Amino acid sequence: MKSTKKTISRTLSAHFRHVVILAVLLCSITIAAKAQYYTKITVDPLVETPKVTYSASWGDYNNDGWDDMVVIGNEGKTTLYRNNTDGSFTADTLNSIFTTAGPGLACAWGDYNNDGNVDLYVCNTGNSGPEASKNFLFRNDGNGVFTRITDGEIVNDMGWSVGAAWADYDNDGYLDLFVANFHGINFLYHNSGDGTFTKITEGDIVNDNYDTYCAAWCDYDNDGFQDLYVVNYFYSSVPGQNNNLYHNNGDGTFTSIYDALIVNDLATDNGASWGDFNNDGNMDLYVTMYDGFDVKHNMLYKNEGNGNFTALETDASKASTTSYGAAWLDVNNDGYLDMYVSNNGSTTKRKNSLYINNGNETFSSITSDASTLDALRDFSTSVADYDHNGYPDIFTPSYSKTLMHGLYKNNGGSNNYITLRLNGVYSNRSAIGARIACYANGMVQWREVSSTSGYHAGSSFAQTFGIGAATEIDSICVKWPSGAFQKITKPSINQILKITEVSNLANITSFELAEQKSPATIDKQNHTVNCVVVYGTDVTALKPNIGISGGASISPASGDAIDFSSGSATYTVTAENLTTAVWTVNITIGPKPNFETDILTFLVSNQVGTSEINTVNHTINAEVAYGTSLAALAPVYTLSAGATAVPASGATTDFSKGAVEYTVTAENEVDTQVWTVNVKAALNSATDILTFTLDNLTAPAVIDPVKHTITAEVPYGTAINALAPVVTLSAGATVAPVSGTAVDFSKGAVEYTVTAENAVNTQVWTVTVKAALNNETDILTFTLDNLTAPAVIDAVNHTITAEVPYGTSINALAPVVTLSAGATVAPVSGTAVDFSKGAVEYTVTAENAVNTQVWTVTVKAALNNATDILTFVLDNLVAPAVIDAVNHTVTAEVMNTYSISAITPAITLADGATVTPASGTADDFSNGAVTFTVKAENTTDMQDWTVLVTINTVGLKTNELPDGVQIYPNPTTSLIHIKGIIDNDLKVEIINSNGQVIHTETYQNKSNAELQYSFEGKRKGVYIVKLTTAKSAKSFQVVVK
Repeated sequence: MKSTKKTISRTLSAHFRHVVILAVLLCSITIAAKAQYYTKITVDPLVETPKVTYSASWGDYNNDGWDDMVVIGNEGKTTLYRNNTDGSFTADTLNSIFTTAGPGLACAWGDYNNDGNVDLYVCNTGNSGPEASKNFLFRNDGNGVFTRITDGEIVNDMGWSVGAAWADYDNDGYLDLFVANFHGINFLYHNSGDGTFTKITEGDIVNDNYDTYCAAWCDYDNDGFQDLYVVNYFYSSVPGQNNNLYHNNGDGTFTSIYDALIVNDLATDNGASWGDFNNDGNMDLYVTMYDGFDVKHNMLYKNEGNGNFTALETDASKASTTSYGAAWLDVNNDGYLDMYVSNNGSTTKRKNSLYINNGNETFSSITSDASTLDALRDFSTSVADYDHNGYPDIFTPSYSKTLMHGLYKNNGGSNNYITLRLNGVYSNRSAIGARIACYANGMVQWREVSSTSGYHAGSSFAQTFGIGAATEIDSICVKWPSGAFQKITKPSINQILKITEVSNLANITSFELAEQKSPATIDKQNHTVNCVVVYGTDVTALKPNIGISGGASISPASGDAIDFSSGSATYTVTAENLTTAVWTVNITIGPKPNFETDILTFLVSNQVGTSEINTVNHTINAEVAYGTSLAALAPVYTLSAGATAVPASGATTDFSKGAVEYTVTAENEVDTQVWTVNVKAALNSATDILTFTLDNLTAPAVIDPVKHTITAEVPYGTAINALAPVVTLSAGATVAPVSGTAVDFSKGAVEYTVTAENAVNTQVWTVTVKAALNNETDILTFTLDNLTAPAVIDAVNHTITAEVPYGTSINALAPVVTLSAGATVAPVSGTAVDFSKGAVEYTVTAENAVNTQVWTVTVKAALNNATDILTFVLDNLVAPAVIDAVNHTVTAEVMNTYSISAITPAITLADGATVTPASGTADDFSNGAVTFTVKAENTTDMQDWTVLVTINTVGLKTNELPDGVQIYPNPTTSLIHIKGIIDNDLKVEIINSNGQVIHTETYQNKSNAELQYSFEGKRKGVYIVKLTTAKSAKSFQVVVK
């Protein structure tokens, strides 16, 4: 029936393909003409309380048939909003969900204990302290009461959990939970069915260590088992971190799929949503991405079946932005799933996206709808028909302390619909994983109930199918997780239909007999049971204990006495929906029991050779390798057909205390035989020398167990003609020469013969002991011609410094060095070496050719000790300065126009010398001689030089006066007199040593005139009196003391 249904559905799809194409064209026209799909709700407690949040999920927590909302508070408070059934919501704070604070990031609704009330799991981030990194599980006790579960790993494991998803992955009727962790491994908890969970620790699904962002369950290959798609972030920053697809093997284990396109997008992904957008019966995948790396747009993957996917390029997968939440929904009830996406990129990319399905595997982007105008900066999208108008509404919580959340009410339309609320009975109560097909309007739509959608969000468990303008639904078919198939024919349109699971399964699930020889074989496809009973069983009145499908009945009843003497009997199983299946149960009598009590083979780990089995004396002797512990061996043996033995084959048994008795009971359960089993460890066959020691070994001896050689070394200079090595051997072995005996190694290698404990195996070892070559790398002496002093050799820092006389060329010196015994040096002793460019490295290699030492050798010429002034230059010198190198004086004369109170002589000195005052420094020579101190290059020798600079009056002959003129007193202490007979006008000027005229006076036609001039307050020194007439100009030096 299952394959037939699939064939019918695909035939219908092909038959109505032309109708679909026409509908697509009409749909495109309708999309263009549509004004607004949604109206934003701005007045309601659900949207009026700004809260920083990542996640929100719809769920009918009070079982009134109307979806309520939970908003996860990242800053502490998680709040339930009760649907008032009139389009408004009320915050419900009188519960443990609200009063239990934690840094919530995501949540998932699911009825894990099948009591009819949806429970809530909340993921907390691990960046707010250890306690906050524990997740919360709230059991819904009904009537708005929630109990926080505190026991079990599911609420005590520590991690940075960012997402959770419920699914019954083993179809046992109870919801299991997968928890996505941003750091560290993810968690998978198997529901034990009693309100507790067992943590799964084996398999890639719980050991792959990536930065997971979210996870989404889906039966992508339609095999009836939920598979898992895991979204990992940071592909570009963590090479190799792609997404994961875990295929459900149907036996409680998963296989990682590595070659599928959906796990090789090389992108940084955020969220994932499964949905059949093209109504082909295969669930397609929409993946949201971060646009900061290589792939900068979302991805739409078409499921081609057989595990193959194709990436489609549509409006829904071309926009460049950072998207997080995404949800499939039929916005306009035309029968094709549309897509709504939450965006939270840069400030210019925060408006959400709405993509309308055109019905031809393309989408149209709607940018002017109320649902796409706000920049909410939201992370998740959740969908539910909260007002029961038959059209899906949208809630997008804002990640902002100031912006209201986005609640968008669908404005509805003229298209018809049906909404289904599933209630599992043999499947999990939430019906998560159920696959639904709606046959209407000439096509088939497929939905799968899921606990999560996109990024950190959950949409309503209720499934709404839009059927366009159709006024009739042919049928609704539900494939329940239990395997049951249920069909509702021609349900009314525009209604909310509650479907409670009614099983069509008429299977025998277990068959047990007290007399059975081995477990029965059940073939559900051919409706047969095969069972073998022990020889001698009376089969005329067997009472099998039979298990059947949930809700089914069986005739004859389980436990009734049935006559199987004909070899078989028939049972009729009636399913809950009253369909029947006739089962044939075949009973085979086993062969007559064997009376033999032999042990045929006996094998133990590390066994040497084969076991000696004596069937006459009923003894077994086995030997294991030397060193094997006998205290906990687990022998494996085979017995006569049908026989059993104690201890059992493979059972851990202690043979360290001697023989162990094994009692074999024949298949006939009458004959027995005691076997005596001895297991011993073999004597050691090893002939190894394990250690070889001597006093003062330079290093541990080198023992080569392959070549059976030993090499050892004692320090340089040690006598090796009477050494007494100490050796240790393999357990039980002996050696010759005996350990500790004096042996002469001076003539070469010595042979040591080792005999194993078993006295059979021997081995000759070749032992070589040598004295080490000298390892010293010292330079002992360093000599050169004309050294000013012996070279300084620093044996700690490995440096040598030497000095030759000043002026010696050091670019081709040939030092002679002596070294440690046997050592060599490069450059070679006596080789010309250039020391003019700085230190030279000499590398000394020890006699042992292993040790080397680099010595840094510096040879310099001695510093100059000369303190000579070689030149003394001034501007306006009358003649070159006179330098007296014997008396260490310098005299110079400058023009009369040149001031000597602040002149800067340029002085050259002996090489390397310095002078104070420095050359080029302004000095005052107006008061007489100045002392210059020259310090030689060696900074030790010093010499004072006396430097006198005087003024020569240019154009005048000094100390010449006109006839009849006198100047007195000279020298003077303050006052001078100028007296004489003047025939013509006389101009008198007093000039200081700087050449400045400091006084002028004119006498006209005076005879026998007398001029007095006072130097009071003037500096001591040499002044010039200049007398100018119409006939001549003469000057006279006056000294003021």
